[in-house]
Formats: sequence, C-alpha cells, structure tokens
Amino acid sequence: MFSFGFSLSLKEKEKDRLELSLSPVSRLILAFFFVLSCLVLVSSILSNAGTASNTIPVILVVVTGLSALYDERWVFDRRGNRLENRFGLLVLCRKRGAPLDEMIRVDLDVFTKGQMFPTSSSVGLLKNPQRQRIVRLSVVDKQGNVYVLDTANAHRAEAFERTGRRLADFCGIPFESVSR
Repeated sequence: MFSFGFSLSLKEKEKDRLELSLSPVSRLILAFFFVLSCLVLVSSILSNAGTASNTIPVILVVVTGLSALYDERWVFDRRGNRLENRFGLLVLCRKRGAPLDEMIRVDLDVFTKGQMFPTSSSVGLLKNPQRQRIVRLSVVDKQGNVYVLDTANAHRAEAFERTGRRLADFCGIPFESVSR
C-alpha cells in the first residue's frame, strides 16, 4: 500500500513462488527523483557559494533517498509454505509471515471512502461531497486475520481482479469480490 500511488505488480519468481512488489518502473521513478533532488542540492550549493541555507534541498534529498530505498513485498512460497510480507527500507524492514496453507480466500473489496452517515457538520457547505472509490486486495486466514496486500483508486479494479484471481489459483483458494 505504497502511499505515493504506486501499485504493486505480480511476478512469478519460480514455479512455486510469486511476488507482489514494486515494479521496476516504480523503482526507476523513485531513483529518478532522488537523482534529480541531488542535482538540485548540488546546484543550490554551487550557486549560493555557502551564503544561503540549503535546508529545503537537503530535506528533498533525504525524503527522495528514503523513498528510493522503500520496499514492499508479499512473497507467496508454496514450497516453503509461507506467506511473507516485507515492508520498510531495503536495509531496515519489518518482516511478518504466516503459513500459506492457513489462507482460506483472496478478497477484492471495492468501496467508497468516507463517512457512512452524514453528520451535521458535513451537511452544511458540502451537500454533495465527492466520494473516492477504493479497491483493496487482501488475503484472509483461518483465524479471520486479514492481510491487506494492496490498495488503490477503483479505476485499477480490473488489474486487481486479475492479480487476485492469479493469487487464488496459485494458492488453491477461492477468490471473492465484494462491492459496497
């Protein structure tokens, strides 16, 4: 669920292993912005000759550098019977996992983001607020735990459905689609 709008792409790594992770194009875009911010910093340093503050370019380099190191990956490994999630920086990341045979279904949920019931403050100026349609792909295990794989705007629903069906087939579990 990458916050800058990049969706994850599904890749077959081996016969018994699928990965849902950032695409090479997404990585390239993040690296491009890091290099661009480095050029802005160098240009700022050279043009100001140390007389002005370079705080904003330094912040840009740090933020874009960290985003270029960002990693989000879901590994579906039938041979190892593992569903593993890596989330964070390439070097410092959180890992969590669960047995793959504990998964009971893949869910595709399409819903409208926002309040379920209007409040008195939302009725005033915004009588017809625009609601954002969201699509969410997740896997549910036998204990009812939900592992949210990816979230995006609803215009990506078809791609999410293809990914969800492929994951369900790979894991040998049902695929369910719900629209609210």
